[in-house]
Amino acid sequence: MSLILKRSYLDSFLVFLFLLASLLFGSFIIGPVSLRIYVSCILLLVLLIFRYRFSFSKEIKLYLAFIGIYFFALLINGEIKEVNFLKYFFGRYFVCLIAVYIISSLVNSSTEIKRTIVFLILVGIVNGIFSIMQYYGSDLGTSIPKVLINAEGTEDLFANSISFESGLNRGVRGLFGFIARNGYFSAVFACLAPLLISISLSNFQRLISAFISVFLIYVVFLTQQRLVLLLVLAFYFVLLLGQRKYFLFALLALIGFIIILITIDYSLEYVNLGRYADYSDSNRLELYSLALKFIKDNFWFGGQNAFTEYISGKVGLANSAHNFFLNGFIYSGVIGAIVVSLLYFRILIRSLRPVWNFKSNDFSHYSKYLGGALVIYMLNSLTHNASLITGDEFIWILFVLLVKSDIGGEEMSENVSNETPTCNR
Repeated sequence: MSLILKRSYLDSFLVFLFLLASLLFGSFIIGPVSLRIYVSCILLLVLLIFRYRFSFSKEIKLYLAFIGIYFFALLINGEIKEVNFLKYFFGRYFVCLIAVYIISSLVNSSTEIKRTIVFLILVGIVNGIFSIMQYYGSDLGTSIPKVLINAEGTEDLFANSISFESGLNRGVRGLFGFIARNGYFSAVFACLAPLLISISLSNFQRLISAFISVFLIYVVFLTQQRLVLLLVLAFYFVLLLGQRKYFLFALLALIGFIIILITIDYSLEYVNLGRYADYSDSNRLELYSLALKFIKDNFWFGGQNAFTEYISGKVGLANSAHNFFLNGFIYSGVIGAIVVSLLYFRILIRSLRPVWNFKSNDFSHYSKYLGGALVIYMLNSLTHNASLITGDEFIWILFVLLVKSDIGGEEMSENVSNETPTCNR
């Protein structure tokens, strides 16, 4: 095996190690001393030793500016200790920056991009198996993730299998700790899965790949995350528009498969539409109303902890506004909200470009699937908290992979692809 090939596999191994440490097992709630922090620090040391260069793209500069403004707002509001900014920074934002550093440094070819995407799909399949086991009441499906997720200093995430997030009278948490987080991540895996169909070499491989795609859509359904399910189905519809000769067949096959699954659920007396039967969302609307009133009175510097106290006892179990732009004002005031909104639209527009070009026949291009996954993640933050503001590293993982893969698109200013860090030995 050549030295270059060995180096490529080593780079991929380090990327996979980071992905597992940062995404799985609810590790993001354990920080700052957690597996994700240990692995991030070790890989940071490796990259620095071999003199990989960190690229400060405009997106990264905007993100650093937002973090600085957020810190200043906490300082002005006297909330540094209450929020525990140091723990929050190392548990969230630090990992986001390391994600950019690692992916931009160690994923440098189309083969490595494909390898990383396939690895994420495999993680999604394993998570899907555990999610379905949890849904159907398997003790094994709960006990193994419970051992992996729970750690000293964290709540017992499986103490109560019933969750208001589920509506299915069972918690479908998979390997990610929280039902909502499981839904977001499963949506990403479901968007990446069609790539397997486009790179399959035989009809049998295409059949297996199609089954994996529908399987992952079903996992998203089980998590009861309504918006991401609708967005995933819309993304598949867009993909099918570009493959008109297969459109009707694929659409009927998808509908038929879902009907079969629901029929099985009915026969086992498990079916429960849960949150899918209620789209009124009066709680969320009330939360938005309270958030707007709070922002009016705290326009310049917001108040993260103050808002949590403001809504305490008024709206369910919420501790944030469940909306990206409202959270921008609440976390960092008007200036921080403007900065992070600019970042949001830069990433969203870049992600939409390959997806919107659905008439393109090049369905083997990775950017189409990475763009779809990222668009869904960004749009989902309009009704949920997980976002750039809360330090969700998966956004940056997908974004850097997208920039790396979007060779034909307009290059990002000082982009990571053109400024791939070099290794001086």
